[in-house]
Amino acid sequence: MKEISPKEALKLSKKGAQFIDLRNNSSREARGWPSRSLFLENGEIDQISKEIPVILICYLGNSSLIKAKELSNKGYKTVFTIKGGFEAWKADDLPIEKVKRFTPIAKKEPKKFNLLKKSKRKTIKSLEDEIATLTKLASLGELSGGIIHEIATPVTIIDSSIASISKSLADGTSPDTFTKKLLRISKAVSNLKNIIKTMKNMSYDLSNDEVENINLEEFLLEIKALAHTRHKVPISLELIGEASFYFNKTKLSQILVNLLNNAADEVSKSSDHWIYLRFNVTNTQLTAEVINSGGKIPSEIQKQMGMVMFTTKEKGKGNGLGLNVVKKYIKEVDGELFINNSYDDTCITIIVPRKVS
Repeated sequence: MKEISPKEALKLSKKGAQFIDLRNNSSREARGWPSRSLFLENGEIDQISKEIPVILICYLGNSSLIKAKELSNKGYKTVFTIKGGFEAWKADDLPIEKVKRFTPIAKKEPKKFNLLKKSKRKTIKSLEDEIATLTKLASLGELSGGIIHEIATPVTIIDSSIASISKSLADGTSPDTFTKKLLRISKAVSNLKNIIKTMKNMSYDLSNDEVENINLEEFLLEIKALAHTRHKVPISLELIGEASFYFNKTKLSQILVNLLNNAADEVSKSSDHWIYLRFNVTNTQLTAEVINSGGKIPSEIQKQMGMVMFTTKEKGKGNGLGLNVVKKYIKEVDGELFINNSYDDTCITIIVPRKVS
Protein backbone atom coordinates (compact mmCIF):
# COMPACT_ATOMS: atom_id res chain seq x y z
CA MET A 1 0.00 0.00 0.00
CA LYS A 2 1.47 3.36 -1.05
CA GLU A 3 0.23 6.96 -1.21
CA ILE A 4 0.99 8.69 -4.52
CA SER A 5 0.33 12.06 -6.18
CA PRO A 6 -2.51 12.58 -8.70
CA LYS A 7 0.01 12.94 -11.56
CA GLU A 8 1.66 9.64 -10.68
CA ALA A 9 -1.78 8.02 -10.56
CA LEU A 10 -2.61 9.26 -14.07
CA LYS A 11 0.64 7.80 -15.44
CA LEU A 12 -0.02 4.42 -13.79
CA SER A 13 -3.59 4.30 -15.09
CA LYS A 14 -2.29 4.81 -18.64
CA LYS A 15 -0.02 1.80 -18.10
CA GLY A 16 -2.95 -0.47 -17.23
CA ALA A 17 -3.53 -0.04 -13.49
CA GLN A 18 -7.15 -0.35 -12.32
CA PHE A 19 -8.27 3.19 -11.34
CA ILE A 20 -11.30 3.13 -8.99
CA ASP A 21 -13.29 6.12 -7.73
CA LEU A 22 -14.75 5.36 -4.25
CA ARG A 23 -17.02 8.41 -4.09
CA ASN A 24 -20.77 7.90 -4.34
CA ASN A 25 -22.39 8.10 -7.77
CA SER A 26 -24.26 11.35 -7.00
CA SER A 27 -20.95 13.10 -6.21
CA ARG A 28 -19.43 11.83 -9.46
CA GLU A 29 -22.40 13.09 -11.46
CA ALA A 30 -22.40 16.48 -9.73
CA ARG A 31 -18.64 17.15 -9.71
CA GLY A 32 -17.28 14.84 -12.40
CA TRP A 33 -14.65 12.11 -12.04
CA PRO A 34 -10.95 11.64 -12.88
CA SER A 35 -10.32 10.59 -16.45
CA ARG A 36 -9.83 6.80 -16.84
CA SER A 37 -11.40 6.05 -13.42
CA LEU A 38 -14.20 3.55 -12.80
CA PHE A 39 -17.12 3.58 -10.37
CA LEU A 40 -17.59 0.22 -8.65
CA GLU A 41 -19.75 -0.86 -5.73
CA ASN A 42 -17.90 -2.47 -2.77
CA GLY A 43 -18.80 -6.01 -3.86
CA GLU A 44 -17.62 -5.34 -7.42
CA ILE A 45 -14.25 -4.01 -6.22
CA ASP A 46 -13.50 -7.37 -4.60
CA GLN A 47 -13.99 -9.09 -7.98
CA ILE A 48 -11.12 -7.36 -9.81
CA SER A 49 -7.82 -9.17 -10.32
CA LYS A 50 -5.43 -9.21 -7.37
CA GLU A 51 -2.45 -9.28 -9.73
CA ILE A 52 -3.13 -5.93 -11.44
CA PRO A 53 -2.11 -2.71 -9.59
CA VAL A 54 -5.09 -0.86 -8.10
CA ILE A 55 -5.40 2.91 -7.64
CA LEU A 56 -8.05 4.25 -5.23
CA ILE A 57 -9.38 7.80 -5.04
CA CYS A 58 -11.97 9.33 -2.70
CA TYR A 59 -12.99 12.90 -1.87
CA LEU A 60 -10.10 13.94 0.40
CA GLY A 61 -7.89 10.85 0.56
CA ASN A 62 -9.05 9.40 3.89
CA SER A 63 -11.59 6.72 2.89
CA SER A 64 -9.23 5.41 0.22
CA LEU A 65 -6.56 4.68 2.87
CA ILE A 66 -9.04 2.55 4.81
CA LYS A 67 -10.14 0.68 1.68
CA ALA A 68 -6.51 0.19 0.56
CA LYS A 69 -5.66 -1.46 3.86
CA GLU A 70 -8.70 -3.71 3.49
CA LEU A 71 -7.69 -4.77 -0.04
CA SER A 72 -4.08 -5.38 1.02
CA ASN A 73 -5.31 -7.66 3.80
CA LYS A 74 -7.34 -9.59 1.19
CA GLY A 75 -4.22 -10.33 -0.85
CA TYR A 76 -4.09 -7.51 -3.43
CA LYS A 77 -0.40 -7.19 -4.28
CA THR A 78 -0.15 -3.52 -5.29
CA VAL A 79 -2.59 -0.89 -3.99
CA PHE A 80 -2.11 2.88 -4.37
CA THR A 81 -4.10 5.75 -2.85
CA ILE A 82 -4.08 9.34 -4.09
CA LYS A 83 -2.87 11.87 -1.54
CA GLY A 84 -5.51 14.61 -1.16
CA GLY A 85 -8.09 12.65 -3.16
CA PHE A 86 -10.32 14.22 -5.81
CA GLU A 87 -9.68 17.74 -4.44
CA ALA A 88 -5.94 17.30 -5.13
CA TRP A 89 -6.72 15.93 -8.62
CA LYS A 90 -8.72 19.09 -9.36
CA ALA A 91 -6.02 21.34 -7.88
CA ASP A 92 -3.45 19.78 -10.24
CA ASP A 93 -5.78 20.60 -13.16
CA LEU A 94 -5.83 17.00 -14.37
CA PRO A 95 -8.53 15.79 -16.83
CA ILE A 96 -12.03 15.37 -15.42
CA GLU A 97 -14.98 13.78 -17.18
CA LYS A 98 -18.58 14.78 -16.61
CA VAL A 99 -22.02 13.40 -17.39
CA LYS A 100 -23.38 14.42 -20.78
CA ARG A 101 -26.94 15.46 -20.12
CA PHE A 102 -29.62 14.31 -22.54
CA THR A 103 -33.38 13.89 -22.54
CA PRO A 104 -34.52 10.26 -22.86
CA ILE A 105 -36.94 9.63 -25.73
CA ALA A 106 -39.79 7.22 -25.03
CA LYS A 107 -41.51 5.69 -28.06
CA LYS A 108 -44.89 5.41 -26.36
CA GLU A 109 -46.62 7.72 -23.93
CA PRO A 110 -43.60 9.91 -23.23
CA LYS A 111 -45.51 12.11 -20.79
CA LYS A 112 -46.48 9.14 -18.66
CA PHE A 113 -42.87 7.89 -18.70
CA ASN A 114 -41.52 11.21 -17.36
CA LEU A 115 -44.25 11.52 -14.75
CA LEU A 116 -43.50 8.07 -13.38
CA LYS A 117 -39.78 8.85 -13.01
CA LYS A 118 -40.55 12.15 -11.31
CA SER A 119 -43.02 10.46 -8.98
CA LYS A 120 -40.47 7.83 -8.03
CA ARG A 121 -37.87 10.47 -7.19
CA LYS A 122 -40.39 12.33 -5.05
CA THR A 123 -41.33 9.14 -3.20
CA ILE A 124 -37.69 8.32 -2.36
CA LYS A 125 -37.03 11.91 -1.20
CA SER A 126 -40.23 11.83 0.87
CA LEU A 127 -39.19 8.59 2.60
CA GLU A 128 -35.73 9.97 3.38
CA ASP A 129 -37.26 13.12 4.88
CA GLU A 130 -39.66 11.04 6.98
CA ILE A 131 -36.80 8.90 8.33
CA ALA A 132 -34.87 12.07 9.22
CA THR A 133 -37.90 13.55 11.00
CA LEU A 134 -38.55 10.30 12.90
CA THR A 135 -34.93 10.23 14.03
CA LYS A 136 -35.10 13.82 15.21
CA LEU A 137 -38.29 13.10 17.19
CA ALA A 138 -36.74 9.93 18.64
CA SER A 139 -33.69 11.88 19.80
CA LEU A 140 -35.88 14.54 21.39
CA GLY A 141 -37.97 11.84 23.03
CA GLU A 142 -34.91 10.11 24.46
CA LEU A 143 -33.68 13.43 25.86
CA SER A 144 -37.01 14.55 27.32
CA GLY A 145 -36.75 12.64 30.63
CA GLY A 146 -33.36 14.11 31.45
CA ILE A 147 -34.39 17.57 30.30
CA ILE A 148 -37.45 17.60 32.57
CA HIS A 149 -35.14 16.90 35.51
CA GLU A 150 -32.64 19.56 34.38
CA ILE A 151 -35.39 22.17 34.09
CA ALA A 152 -36.93 21.20 37.44
CA THR A 153 -33.61 21.72 39.27
CA PRO A 154 -33.06 25.44 38.42
CA VAL A 155 -36.78 26.16 38.85
CA THR A 156 -36.59 24.75 42.40
CA ILE A 157 -33.49 26.87 43.09
CA ILE A 158 -35.23 30.01 41.82
CA ASP A 159 -38.39 29.27 43.82
CA SER A 160 -36.57 28.62 47.11
CA SER A 161 -34.27 31.63 46.65
CA ILE A 162 -37.21 33.98 46.03
CA ALA A 163 -38.99 32.61 49.11
CA SER A 164 -35.85 33.17 51.21
CA ILE A 165 -35.43 36.74 49.90
CA SER A 166 -39.09 37.51 50.63
CA LYS A 167 -38.70 36.25 54.21
CA SER A 168 -35.51 38.25 54.69
CA LEU A 169 -37.20 41.43 53.42
CA ALA A 170 -40.08 40.88 55.83
CA ASP A 171 -37.58 40.46 58.68
CA GLY A 172 -35.78 43.68 57.73
CA THR A 173 -32.49 42.01 56.74
CA SER A 174 -29.90 44.22 55.02
CA PRO A 175 -30.10 44.07 51.14
CA ASP A 176 -26.35 43.28 51.03
CA THR A 177 -27.09 39.73 52.24
CA PHE A 178 -29.18 39.02 49.15
CA THR A 179 -26.25 39.04 46.70
CA LYS A 180 -25.49 35.32 47.05
CA LYS A 181 -29.15 34.36 46.57
CA LEU A 182 -29.48 36.59 43.50
CA LEU A 183 -26.36 35.01 41.97
CA ARG A 184 -27.94 31.55 42.45
CA ILE A 185 -31.06 32.75 40.66
CA SER A 186 -29.00 34.26 37.80
CA LYS A 187 -27.03 31.01 37.31
CA ALA A 188 -30.21 28.92 37.35
CA VAL A 189 -31.85 31.16 34.73
CA SER A 190 -28.72 30.93 32.54
CA ASN A 191 -28.88 27.10 32.67
CA LEU A 192 -32.54 27.18 31.65
CA LYS A 193 -31.82 29.49 28.72
CA ASN A 194 -29.04 27.19 27.43
CA ILE A 195 -31.30 24.11 27.53
CA ILE A 196 -34.15 25.92 25.76
CA LYS A 197 -31.81 27.40 23.11
CA THR A 198 -30.30 24.02 22.22
CA MET A 199 -33.70 22.29 22.09
CA LYS A 200 -34.92 25.07 19.80
CA ASN A 201 -31.98 24.48 17.42
CA MET A 202 -32.87 20.78 17.18
CA SER A 203 -36.57 21.43 16.55
CA TYR A 204 -36.15 23.48 13.36
CA ASP A 205 -37.29 22.10 10.01
CA LEU A 206 -34.70 19.62 8.71
CA SER A 207 -35.71 20.24 5.09
CA ASN A 208 -34.29 23.76 5.37
CA ASP A 209 -30.76 23.60 3.90
CA GLU A 210 -29.83 27.15 4.92
CA VAL A 211 -26.29 27.47 6.32
CA GLU A 212 -24.96 29.97 8.83
CA ASN A 213 -21.63 30.90 10.37
CA ILE A 214 -21.72 28.86 13.60
CA ASN A 215 -19.77 30.03 16.65
CA LEU A 216 -18.30 26.62 17.51
CA GLU A 217 -17.25 27.48 21.07
CA GLU A 218 -20.82 28.37 22.07
CA PHE A 219 -22.33 25.61 19.94
CA LEU A 220 -20.21 22.81 21.43
CA LEU A 221 -20.98 23.93 24.98
CA GLU A 222 -24.72 23.87 24.15
CA ILE A 223 -24.48 20.36 22.66
CA LYS A 224 -22.44 19.14 25.64
CA ALA A 225 -25.03 20.50 28.09
CA LEU A 226 -27.90 18.92 26.15
CA ALA A 227 -26.23 15.49 25.90
CA HIS A 228 -25.25 15.62 29.58
CA THR A 229 -28.89 16.14 30.64
CA ARG A 230 -29.68 12.62 29.50
CA HIS A 231 -26.55 10.58 30.14
CA LYS A 232 -24.43 12.15 32.91
CA VAL A 233 -21.36 10.69 31.17
CA PRO A 234 -18.33 13.05 31.42
CA ILE A 235 -17.81 14.79 28.07
CA SER A 236 -14.55 16.60 27.28
CA LEU A 237 -14.32 19.14 24.47
CA GLU A 238 -11.39 20.25 22.33
CA LEU A 239 -11.55 22.88 19.59
CA ILE A 240 -8.47 23.22 17.38
CA GLY A 241 -8.03 25.92 14.75
CA GLU A 242 -10.73 28.37 13.69
CA ALA A 243 -13.70 28.89 16.01
CA SER A 244 -16.41 29.25 13.34
CA PHE A 245 -17.74 27.13 10.47
CA TYR A 246 -20.50 27.51 7.86
CA PHE A 247 -23.04 24.68 8.15
CA ASN A 248 -26.73 23.99 8.73
CA LYS A 249 -26.98 24.37 12.51
CA THR A 250 -30.00 22.09 12.92
CA LYS A 251 -28.34 19.25 11.03
CA LEU A 252 -25.03 19.68 12.84
CA SER A 253 -26.94 19.48 16.14
CA GLN A 254 -28.65 16.29 14.97
CA ILE A 255 -25.35 14.74 13.85
CA LEU A 256 -23.57 15.38 17.15
CA VAL A 257 -26.49 14.48 19.43
CA ASN A 258 -26.92 11.16 17.59
CA LEU A 259 -23.21 10.33 17.85
CA LEU A 260 -23.02 11.41 21.50
CA ASN A 261 -26.16 9.40 22.34
CA ASN A 262 -24.63 6.30 20.73
CA ALA A 263 -21.34 6.84 22.55
CA ALA A 264 -23.04 7.38 25.93
CA ASP A 265 -25.22 4.28 25.54
CA GLU A 266 -22.10 2.26 24.72
CA VAL A 267 -20.12 3.29 27.82
CA SER A 268 -22.94 3.83 30.35
CA LYS A 269 -22.50 0.39 31.98
CA SER A 270 -18.74 0.78 32.34
CA SER A 271 -17.17 2.08 35.56
CA ASP A 272 -14.57 4.06 33.57
CA HIS A 273 -16.86 5.91 31.18
CA TRP A 274 -15.98 9.05 29.25
CA ILE A 275 -16.54 10.75 25.89
CA TYR A 276 -14.09 13.03 24.07
CA LEU A 277 -15.36 15.38 21.34
CA ARG A 278 -12.63 16.98 19.23
CA PHE A 279 -13.21 19.59 16.48
CA ASN A 280 -10.33 20.57 14.18
CA VAL A 281 -11.15 23.38 11.74
CA THR A 282 -8.73 24.35 8.98
CA ASN A 283 -9.12 26.58 5.92
CA THR A 284 -10.22 23.54 3.86
CA GLN A 285 -12.27 21.29 6.14
CA LEU A 286 -13.79 20.45 9.51
CA THR A 287 -12.74 17.19 11.17
CA ALA A 288 -14.87 16.01 14.10
CA GLU A 289 -13.95 13.00 16.23
CA VAL A 290 -16.27 11.43 18.80
CA ILE A 291 -14.13 9.11 20.93
CA ASN A 292 -15.42 7.00 23.83
CA SER A 293 -14.08 4.49 26.34
CA GLY A 294 -16.07 1.58 24.90
CA GLY A 295 -13.11 -0.14 23.25
CA LYS A 296 -12.85 -1.13 19.59
CA ILE A 297 -16.02 -2.02 17.67
CA PRO A 298 -15.98 -5.66 16.39
CA SER A 299 -15.46 -5.86 12.63
CA GLU A 300 -18.72 -7.77 12.05
CA ILE A 301 -20.67 -4.91 13.69
CA GLN A 302 -18.69 -2.25 11.79
CA LYS A 303 -19.89 -3.75 8.50
CA GLN A 304 -23.56 -3.27 9.50
CA MET A 305 -23.33 0.14 11.16
CA GLY A 306 -25.38 2.76 9.32
CA MET A 307 -27.81 0.24 7.83
CA VAL A 308 -31.46 1.18 8.37
CA MET A 309 -32.96 -0.53 11.48
CA PHE A 310 -29.62 -2.04 12.60
CA THR A 311 -28.91 -1.38 16.28
CA THR A 312 -26.88 -2.97 19.07
CA LYS A 313 -28.94 -1.27 21.79
CA GLU A 314 -31.48 -2.99 24.01
CA LYS A 315 -35.08 -3.17 22.83
CA GLY A 316 -36.79 0.19 23.33
CA LYS A 317 -33.50 2.13 23.53
CA GLY A 318 -32.62 2.39 19.84
CA ASN A 319 -34.46 2.56 16.52
CA GLY A 320 -31.61 1.83 14.09
CA LEU A 321 -32.18 5.11 12.20
CA GLY A 322 -29.79 7.63 13.79
CA LEU A 323 -26.47 6.74 12.18
CA ASN A 324 -28.14 6.20 8.80
CA VAL A 325 -29.48 9.77 8.88
CA VAL A 326 -26.09 11.12 10.03
CA LYS A 327 -24.44 9.44 7.03
CA LYS A 328 -27.12 10.97 4.76
CA TYR A 329 -26.39 14.50 6.02
CA ILE A 330 -22.63 14.03 5.61
CA LYS A 331 -23.10 12.62 2.11
CA GLU A 332 -25.20 15.67 1.10
CA VAL A 333 -22.18 17.96 1.62
CA ASP A 334 -19.64 15.59 -0.02
CA GLY A 335 -18.19 14.72 3.39
CA GLU A 336 -16.95 11.45 4.85
CA LEU A 337 -17.91 9.41 7.93
CA PHE A 338 -15.86 6.41 9.03
CA ILE A 339 -14.75 4.37 12.03
CA ASN A 340 -11.17 5.31 12.84
CA ASN A 341 -9.53 2.05 13.91
CA SER A 342 -6.17 3.68 14.62
CA TYR A 343 -7.40 4.40 18.18
CA ASP A 344 -7.52 1.83 21.01
CA ASP A 345 -11.01 3.13 21.85
CA THR A 346 -14.07 3.69 19.67
CA CYS A 347 -13.64 6.72 17.38
CA ILE A 348 -16.18 7.95 14.82
CA THR A 349 -14.61 10.51 12.48
CA ILE A 350 -16.45 13.02 10.28
CA ILE A 351 -14.74 15.13 7.63
CA VAL A 352 -16.65 17.96 5.97
CA PRO A 353 -15.14 20.22 3.26
CA ARG A 354 -15.23 23.91 4.08
CA LYS A 355 -17.70 26.00 2.08
CA VAL A 356 -18.14 29.77 2.11
CA SER A 357 -21.69 31.08 2.59
